[in-house]
Order: sequence, then C-alpha cells, then structure tokens
Amino acid sequence: MLSKIFALVLFSATLISIVFFARGYRINIQDAQINSQGLVAMTSSPKGASIFVNGVLTDVTDTSLYLDPGDYVIKVQKEGYFPWSKTVQIEGEIVQSLDAVLYPINASLAPLTNIGIVRAIPFGIGAKKVLIFSSQNTTSDDTSTQPDQSLPNPTETRETTDENGIFVFDTRTQAITLFPTLNQIASYNQLASDIDPESILVYFSPDFEQIVLVTGADANNALRLESERTGRFGSTYIVPETFQTAYLVNLETQNASPLDITSSVSNLFEIWAQQKAKSVSALLSGYDARLKLFLQDNTLIVDMSLDKTRILYESTTSAILEPVLKTPLLGSNQTPEMRSLEPQNIYVYDTKEDRNYKIMKGEVRSDDFSYPFFHPNSKNIIHSADGAIIVMDYDGLNTQKIYTGPRKKDFITMAPDGRIIILTNFSAPLDSTFDLYALGIR
Repeated sequence: MLSKIFALVLFSATLISIVFFARGYRINIQDAQINSQGLVAMTSSPKGASIFVNGVLTDVTDTSLYLDPGDYVIKVQKEGYFPWSKTVQIEGEIVQSLDAVLYPINASLAPLTNIGIVRAIPFGIGAKKVLIFSSQNTTSDDTSTQPDQSLPNPTETRETTDENGIFVFDTRTQAITLFPTLNQIASYNQLASDIDPESILVYFSPDFEQIVLVTGADANNALRLESERTGRFGSTYIVPETFQTAYLVNLETQNASPLDITSSVSNLFEIWAQQKAKSVSALLSGYDARLKLFLQDNTLIVDMSLDKTRILYESTTSAILEPVLKTPLLGSNQTPEMRSLEPQNIYVYDTKEDRNYKIMKGEVRSDDFSYPFFHPNSKNIIHSADGAIIVMDYDGLNTQKIYTGPRKKDFITMAPDGRIIILTNFSAPLDSTFDLYALGIR
C-alpha cells in the first residue's frame, strides 16, 4: 500500500515538475528559490546560424532559449549573410517566437532577356509578368553595347524579334534560353507614328488583362508615376488634361489592331475605378468592420502579404487607428508601434496581433524611390531608394542594402519565387537600352 502511495506521489511530483519546467520555471540553487523564465523560440533561414545573447555566443538556430526576465539583445549571424538583431523584453512564462531571415551579402545575378529594353513595368506587386517596351532600333545583330566580360552576359547578340514593340515577359522564367518566353502584344507601327515608348502613359486594368496606352500627353513625371503605381488592384486612373491618342490593348494575345478609345477613355477609367474599389472592399471583407471602414477612408492599400496577415498601406489623412483587440496578445512582436497616422507615411498593419508599424516617412523619398512590396515569405519588405535595393523586416527593423550596383532606377519587381528583377546592362555609363536580370537573394 505504501509503495503505491509513494509511486503516486512520485508520479505527481514528476508531472508537476515537467509542467513547471515547460512553463519556464528553474531552480536557483545559489539563492534557494524557484525562478520563472521566459522562452524564445529562435529560428532562422537559412538554419545553422550563430545566436548571440547580449554579445555572448549561446547556441545555433533552430533552438529554444530559456532566459531570465529582463531586456536582451539577440543577434543572429551566419558567414556570408547580413546579421539580424532584435531587442526583446523577457517575461516569466511567456513564449516569444523570433524568425531571422538572413540575406546574402553578395547577391547573385542571372540574365533573363537580351532584346534591348527601354522601359519595363511590372503587372502590379509581386508580378508574375512584366510589360516590356523594346528599343525602336533593335536588330538581331546589334553588338554595339558589350557588357563588362567580368559580369553576367546573356549572349553576344540581341534576340531576334519580328518587330519592335511591346512584349509581355513571364517572371517565372528561370534563366535565359535561346528563345525566351516573350509574348508580343503590339508593335510600334500599329500605334502613332511618332510614339515615344519612354513617355507614353500606361494604365493597367484591375484584373491586369488589359492596358490603356495614352500618347502625346503633356504630363509630368508625377502623373506617369501615378499611372504606373499599380499595387494589387490596377493603376490610379487619372486622365491627362491634354493628350493625343488612347489605345486599349489586350495583354493576353497579340493585337492585330489596338483599339482607339480616345473619345471614351474617361468612361473606361470610371468603370475600372469602380472595379478597383470593389476588389479592395472584397479583400477587406473578412476583417473587423471598423478596421475595414478605417482603411477604406484613410489609406491607400499598397500590398498585402501572401499569407493575408499583414497589410502594407500609405496613409492619405491624419488619423488615429483605434485598437481592434481589447486585450493585447501575449508574446506578440515588441517593436514599438505607431497608431497616429500622418499623410504619405507608409505603414504595415499586422491583422493577427493588431499592431501597426511605421516603416517609411512620406517626406523622405529619393528620385529612385519605389513603393515597397512584400517578399513572398510575408515577413520582409522590398523597395528601392538612394541608389540601392533595400530589404527590411515587416516592422521596419533590420534594414539592409542588398544591391547597390548599376541598374535603371525606376524599375524593380519580384518574381513569385522570391527573386528580385531589375533592369541593367552593366555598361559604364548606362546606355539607353537595358535587359532584365534576376537578383538571387536567397
């Protein structure tokens, strides 16, 4: 009988010890007391990175760290990659998850086209396709611009095309081939005879199946940028005060004759704007009604993470984002948030944790600034500014310049597989024609 009671007591004590251990309690022999610890679930991509806690090498990823309550600086490093760090406040019994996405210091480059491009526009954020305007004097034996032989060089000659004009390139193409995937949707001789591919205004439909090309517009660069700020739901539909011709072009098939819609372009833009508003409303339909109304009234949604948990937006007014959750989630991101919005600032809202982070100031924008977009991993944000391509955590921390080489400053996009796509030709100085290159950052 006594043996059974002893076994039961031993089993109960063991079970309680396991539960307390799992909740972070540890015996401090020196002080003769039981202390509550916090747990940090530390992961990284790639794995096997060194973990430093307050400057002391502690472990390698992936692992769990049991730490006494207090403030810590956790740094993750791996040879050949930019370091990652975060300051955290540890509380007893609270579990925090940290995931360090590391990016290579020297990104790889791979050529994707070699036709001679004067302009390229992605089909919105995280584009599967890119609209390409080829040079008006491209020929199959053009060898006038030879890249530096020490850098990636697609071929010694340009690709042969039936006509110069407008093409669609599939960003899912992995590398250059003898006959790359280029779908010509229109030739220049089908449009106005004096068309300038570098100044034409381009408007995408909300479903990215059509574009409107506006020629001869007396438009400044700001209007062009507005027309091409496509986001997830098409362009900003602003008709220039004066222009020559407007063409409707189908992006799925080659257009035997692009449709002249000069007299009705305003009506089409009104329809597209309504479709765009419905798309945004449908996207937000699953969120809290107050949050949905706030975003529709006070923001321009730029992008949404692939896992649908984070919204990247630009504030259009001064406003206060009221809390959605009555009680903050335990173990949530500790990066300071900003719920007082100012116009033109760019923010990320985490829908799961109800936290809002300011990642960019509206007034600080260089000439090569591009609107940010989410990496397919939903954890990082990519954009360009000050001559560099920049990656950061979704809360604005761990900002790194991952590419500072030569490129056409007004173009950057990302393929669905996470490769960044740029326009460059590696000539010194850059000439008037470029080609698409994939920047490998994983």
